[in-house]
Amino acid sequence: MKKDTCLVFDFDGTLADTLELVLNLYNKVAPAYGCQPAGEEIRERILVEPYSALLKEYGISNLKLAALMLRIRTDMGKLLAEVKVVEGIKEALLKLKQQGFTMGVLTSNSRKNVCAFMAHNGMTEVFDFIYSGKNLFGKDKVMHQMLAKEGLTKEKVLYVGDELRDIEASKKVGLRVIAVTWGLYGKEALAALNPEAVVETPEELVSGVYALTGRV
Repeated sequence: MKKDTCLVFDFDGTLADTLELVLNLYNKVAPAYGCQPAGEEIRERILVEPYSALLKEYGISNLKLAALMLRIRTDMGKLLAEVKVVEGIKEALLKLKQQGFTMGVLTSNSRKNVCAFMAHNGMTEVFDFIYSGKNLFGKDKVMHQMLAKEGLTKEKVLYVGDELRDIEASKKVGLRVIAVTWGLYGKEALAALNPEAVVETPEELVSGVYALTGRV
């Protein structure tokens, strides 16, 4: 990969520590949508059970899911001060930006929320684009849409994410991918899907990017 490599980052769990807030917001509005609130066990179940099975169990149809996501995004926008940056990630991003990488965000969160989060944390100038896709289960389709909209070729993109579906979607599209362990999944589960690298700290992320892009 040459100097014009584009680094594309997942948002929730990779850059922003949003899981606790999302679960709290879901539990507040779930009854109004006829859905079952989530207990403490959901944090462990997310790691091992298919999303589709969990949604069915909690009474979340596709129609309800779209409405819930919109509501949660809206409510999150009012609580951005509570969303914490993953420790050390800002410094890592600035190092990568200084190396001349094009950098973007691909998220199922709203563009408005991500932009506000970046502004609140002094990161507005870090990213060249923010792409928001609403398809929770078709991330590969969203990736294709992003490539087309941003005029990127898959050979020039390196994706960074924290979920198994990030790796699966990247491989389906033909993107190289770095998996990070500070989000939903641990090293063993991520490594089992054979990403190009698994990193455990933002400092390792910088080193991993350099190794995969031929930087010293």
